[in-house]
Amino acid sequence: MRPGWSRGTVVGSVRTPELDRLRTVRDRSQTIGEFLEWLRSEKQVTMTRWTKGLTDTRVCRGVQGDTDRDNCDAGVVRHNITQIVGGAVTFRAHKDALCPVCRGSGREEYEVEAQDVPWTPQIEELLAEFFEIDLDKVERERRALLEELGRQGARERGSDA
Repeated sequence: MRPGWSRGTVVGSVRTPELDRLRTVRDRSQTIGEFLEWLRSEKQVTMTRWTKGLTDTRVCRGVQGDTDRDNCDAGVVRHNITQIVGGAVTFRAHKDALCPVCRGSGREEYEVEAQDVPWTPQIEELLAEFFEIDLDKVERERRALLEELGRQGARERGSDA
């Protein structure tokens, strides 16, 4: 628990510490959120994240460095079968096989160098993380609070009759 934060307001049997934390930072959070939205909408500022370990696909290039193989052609590699007679290399035949790189798909996966990747976080979630607010707890507390207020209202209506 952050220093200075309470254990929560109590309404009936419901404690609301996360809602209290949210109330504590509401004005600052609202200002920061409006600023971030202004950057996006008015200034067309986008956020990116430096990301490593990404993969992408490209047209398969086949087995590299093997002079007896043609490049992959839509997932098929044509093996050149040659014959050596008296020191002369002569072409004999082709044998088609699935490309071992792409396994017949015609596309190969490769690793992309680390790069900035567009990132569009939900502002509410970003602010909650910054202010250490658990939005799931906030929602549970809101629901419990509404249920408790509903029970209190029903009791009051019952005592008025």
